[in-house]
Amino acid sequence: MKRILSLAIVLISAFSFVLAQGGDSMKPEVEAAKLFNEGNALLRSGNYKAAIEKYDQALKFQQDPKFYYNKGLAHKALRQNEEAINAFKQAINLKQDFAPAYNAIAGIYLVQGDYDNAIENYKKALEYDKKLDAAVKGIVEALIGKSNSLIQAGKFQEALDLLVQATSYRQDYPKVYVMLAIVYNKLSQHDKAVESAKKAIELNPKSADAYFELGIAYKKLGQVEEAKKAFLEAKKDPRLARNAQYELDLLKEQ
Repeated sequence: MKRILSLAIVLISAFSFVLAQGGDSMKPEVEAAKLFNEGNALLRSGNYKAAIEKYDQALKFQQDPKFYYNKGLAHKALRQNEEAINAFKQAINLKQDFAPAYNAIAGIYLVQGDYDNAIENYKKALEYDKKLDAAVKGIVEALIGKSNSLIQAGKFQEALDLLVQATSYRQDYPKVYVMLAIVYNKLSQHDKAVESAKKAIELNPKSADAYFELGIAYKKLGQVEEAKKAFLEAKKDPRLARNAQYELDLLKEQ
């Protein structure tokens, strides 16, 4: 929730209106701007329902994509995902190249596990704003999520294709390389598993999962001492301690 609020505050600042000075307060655009700013203040304070009311009032005076966008942020903060998506889509209807709205829709789909729709909307966001790093990260997270589902279903080659695609977007995600190591081990491509696990460890030296997959790969390659070292590192993580010890016990018999 804090992350949602911080993102909202940044975007609100970007879209803040400067109210006109003087006696023209009855102009529709001025009334709309006043209500919009009041809504933004309520959004920043966490009063999301009241913020939505202000944005709805502003929209009666002026149809502006920013009004719908911030209304969507308020609905999202309330976990009213359907209403949030509808508001973001209204923003897009008014401004087709409104990248933040696509990004926001994608973020909701990502949390819901709807990876295909998440990827589609992140790509639309990048189409209109190639420097939107949040969309790049989102695509990687969606590809990771979809790959994990494929791994659980035993569809390792399909998972591999998506993970390789993920590396074309970002090369600094250790989780991607851990999952690549898992898939390569499942596909008996143990040399590539070693390479991927080492890359994950380079990015995150404390990645016990990477060490475990490295141990599996070395074991399959017959490099017993290297496998032992890797499993000893993996064993430091309580989550993997039992499995790592099991592998170490098996190696003692060799």
